[in-house]
Amino acid sequence: MKKVIVVLLALLMVFSMFACGSKEEKPAEKVATYAMAGGWNTLQPGHFAETGYYGPIVWASMYDSLVVVTGNGFEPRGAKEWKANEDNSVYTFKLDEKATFSNGTPVKASDWVFSAKLIADADFSVDYTKLTVLFKGTDEVGLLKADEEFGVKALDDYTLEVALKTPMNLDSFLNTYNCYWYVLPEASFEGKSGKEIASSDFWNNPVCSGPFSVQEHIVNSSLTLIPNKDYHLGTPKLDKLVIEFLSATNFASSMMAGSVDYVYPAVDAKQGSALQEDDKINVTVSEDPASSFFLMINNQTVNKDVRLAMDMAVNKAAIVEALWGKGAVPVESIEVFGTELYNNDLPNRYDPEAAKALLAKSGWDMNETLVFNCAAGLREQFAAMVQADLQAIGMKVEVQTVSVGALYGNSQKGTCHMITGQGAPVMNPWYFAYNAYISGTLAGTSCTHNMDPYYEELEAKYNATTDKAEQLKIVMEYQQYMYDNALIVPVAQSYAYTAVAKRLANVRPELSAQCSDNFWEWDIVE
Repeated sequence: MKKVIVVLLALLMVFSMFACGSKEEKPAEKVATYAMAGGWNTLQPGHFAETGYYGPIVWASMYDSLVVVTGNGFEPRGAKEWKANEDNSVYTFKLDEKATFSNGTPVKASDWVFSAKLIADADFSVDYTKLTVLFKGTDEVGLLKADEEFGVKALDDYTLEVALKTPMNLDSFLNTYNCYWYVLPEASFEGKSGKEIASSDFWNNPVCSGPFSVQEHIVNSSLTLIPNKDYHLGTPKLDKLVIEFLSATNFASSMMAGSVDYVYPAVDAKQGSALQEDDKINVTVSEDPASSFFLMINNQTVNKDVRLAMDMAVNKAAIVEALWGKGAVPVESIEVFGTELYNNDLPNRYDPEAAKALLAKSGWDMNETLVFNCAAGLREQFAAMVQADLQAIGMKVEVQTVSVGALYGNSQKGTCHMITGQGAPVMNPWYFAYNAYISGTLAGTSCTHNMDPYYEELEAKYNATTDKAEQLKIVMEYQQYMYDNALIVPVAQSYAYTAVAKRLANVRPELSAQCSDNFWEWDIVE
């Protein structure tokens, strides 16, 4: 009997061990956290004035754009093929037939047409109509004309045609405007006006066309996304993607603590150096500058002589040394420093005494306070140093810290004299043209309120030729003209110290600068 009991106990132990060994353990949830230095205000694509570049990054995680912009070219996303006609006045996009919305319905050309028209609908309340103002059938600020056919049309279910008012090189269009156009499901808004769409409950849990859908959203704080398993470029590898607002000054400490995996924009040189010491983080330094800092000045309230005096007053080298050290260079242009696009013939004109003399005869009222808007973080420190330089030549300067959306909105509305501008310079010479100048009746939509059409004439000449040498000559003239008139005051270009937690794989930092992240390919590998 004892032998039987012993045998039974032994068998019980074997079965128990077998059962434990065969039990499948549930794999840990793959969650990545992406921190951004600014808020996004809304999940309604097109409201760029309210969000700055932080909006397009969020929208790109939820809604499809036409292409992935790599900085050196383009990869398919919503479109799989694209071409322009001979004079660059009409584009044709062949859409991916496999693309579906998160509710399973196909994404068709009619949805792209609807999404473009929505941005051009005044009742949808998009102030920043930089995209649709290019299209035929819109007025001088990009809103729909009732008596004219809209320039965006569906030739069939998967062929989209875009007719422009003025010819533009297709690469320039995709580089600059891809981040403004995202596809929404027309069927979800059937029978609703632009005003009703803007206030719709749809935005609390939108039907998405991109790799992720919304699980939880706290405006300008955090956005938790879950995979769109039928995404046509592949089911996302992450179980969750969390996008959160975080001051750039806390980027390094949060990454070291392991609470953040990736950040936008890239960390500065000082934080980058600290992160290089952490064996859990990969830090790479860009070959070319990845961020440009400049002063965007209202040309209507601050005349040319005053702007030139301001340029003479700003000690760019000192600002670079204090804020970036070897991580940036002082510049006289917004084109990419160190590349063939940059005009090296533009000298630095720092001369405070000459600035005082020019300011004295400029007609500037020395009792007037120049209102200077900046965003929080590094741009605050940048603004403080510029303020000190301008005060040193006798100007009264009030710095106001506002959100990124308010920064550009106030500039466009003319409620401030100047803002701290920041952009990601790319090898498209006109990458920041839509903020730097728009003349005539469109002057109110640019941050400079420029009324000089010559900038646009130069851009048109550039687009009218395919001769590389001639194009480069025009780019040099464009920079010289901008410099001579102090349209804006370029100050510095910083190199990107891109920091990515080693546990997060397949991140392509060059895409972040284009608001074109490959979110569906990101993966946790720990």
